[in-house]
Amino acid sequence: MEALAAIIAERVDKRKTSQPKLRVINTPRPTVIDSITRDSVLRRIRWLRDQYNLGCLIAQATFNLPGIDCLEDADLMALHREMEYARECCVEGVSIEEAGLIRNVAIPLSD
Repeated sequence: MEALAAIIAERVDKRKTSQPKLRVINTPRPTVIDSITRDSVLRRIRWLRDQYNLGCLIAQATFNLPGIDCLEDADLMALHREMEYARECCVEGVSIEEAGLIRNVAIPLSD
């Protein structure tokens, strides 16, 4: 019984020492558009992502960011315009690669 109590105590101690790795996510302050318009743009971007399979454009725009909610207003509006253009390309049968919507997002290595 004492051996079992020692094992349980050891596991509890391990859980206390391992803290989750958290990071602060700063949400952008409205600068160009109000919160209602921002919410509408976010919903439209998500709808375009789902309907036209444009998640790669969101991943590209949010590279090294937690998600689209963290984009500044100007970047969010640029993504929205880009996705609307991509939708038109999909309807017309033009690939998003041909339309020049896929960019290199590699982080340059410093020397």
